[in-house]
Amino acid sequence: MLRQREATALLDVATVASDDADPVHLRNRAMLELLYASGIRVSELVGLDVDDLDRDQRTVRVTGKGDKQRTVPFGVPAAEAIEAWLVRGRPQLVTGESQAAVFLGRRGRRVDPRQVREVVHQLLAHVPDAPDLGPHGLRHSAATHLLEGGADLRMVQELLGHASLSTTQIYTHVSTERLRRSFQQAHPAPDPPERRPPTRRAGAARHAGSAAVSTDLGSRRARPPGPSAGRPPGSSATTRR
Repeated sequence: MLRQREATALLDVATVASDDADPVHLRNRAMLELLYASGIRVSELVGLDVDDLDRDQRTVRVTGKGDKQRTVPFGVPAAEAIEAWLVRGRPQLVTGESQAAVFLGRRGRRVDPRQVREVVHQLLAHVPDAPDLGPHGLRHSAATHLLEGGADLRMVQELLGHASLSTTQIYTHVSTERLRRSFQQAHPAPDPPERRPPTRRAGAARHAGSAAVSTDLGSRRARPPGPSAGRPPGSSATTRR
C-alpha cells in the first residue's frame, strides 16, 4: 500500500510524463488518476465505455462483480486528466476496432488489465522508496486514505462496491496499525515491547456491491510546478477522485 505522499508522487510522475502530449502518456495519466480517485477495480476500469462517464457531474458508472452497477464520483484532477485523454489522446489512437472503449492501446483496441498493471509498475519505479504495487494496490491505498481522512466506513463500502461491510473493515485494521506505529515512533513514552499488541495483517478486498457516493479523493493533491501547476490542495484523502 502507498502512503499518501507516495500516491501524490506517483500521480505527479504521470502528470509530468503526459506533458509531451504522447497519447499513451495522456491515457496513462487518466487511468492512474481515475484508479486512485475512485478506488475502482482494474477490471472495471478496462471495461468502461465512453457513455459510462458523466463529465459534467464527474461520475463514472462501473459494472462490478456479478454485473452489479454503481456510480462513483471523481474529482477535478481526474476530470482534467480524463478530458485531456478524450479530447487530445484518444482520437489519435481510435480505429474501427475501438468501438466505445474509453481506454485504448496503441493499436486502437480496448486496453487490457495486463497493460494497466505494466503502467502502474513502470511509473511507480520513479517514486523513491515506494513499494512495487499493481492497480489493486491503488484501490487499497485509496480506501485506506479515505478512512484516514475521516470517511464513513459505509461510504467507503459503497465506493468500493463491497457486498459486505466486514470486507471494508479490513481497511480499518490497516489504518489503525499505521496510526499505532506512528504513535510508537513519535511518542516520548511508548508502550514497552512486551506490552505492545500484536500487529494485525490486512487482507484484500474482493466483493462487489452497488451504490452512488459523493465523497471525493480527487482534489487532494497539489500539482507540480510548471504546466501542471494549479491543482488545489485538499484537507483529506476524501478529496481526490
